[in-house]
Amino acid sequence: MACWKAVSTITALSLALPCWAEDLGLAPEGKTGTWAVIAAGSKGYMNYRHQADACHAYQVLRKTGVPADHIILMMQDDVADWPRNPFRGKLFNKPGEDAVDVYDGCKVDYRGDVVTAKLFQAVS
Repeated sequence: MACWKAVSTITALSLALPCWAEDLGLAPEGKTGTWAVIAAGSKGYMNYRHQADACHAYQVLRKTGVPADHIILMMQDDVADWPRNPFRGKLFNKPGEDAVDVYDGCKVDYRGDVVTAKLFQAVS
């Protein structure tokens, strides 16, 4: 069983990193030894923030050097194109003129009804 170090838990969002990656010095350059599982388990426009926060976590990991193939993102992925979303195809986790679309470049590995507790346990 893999050893994971929880680094953040926000409502339906969980982000975990393997504790052995840093302990064994497997990532001397960048974050190539770091792995992450991000899960946003809620769906619907009322839970916009959960999916936006999941994509933001993905973007933060990518900007700090974690390779995309070391990040597993699972979420319903229904909010960006929800009819009530005034910015169709985009997600923002902070308001304002300088807000960044965190959905842009966010690679979702598992989406929709395949996202279950059983899948999360199998992946992590």
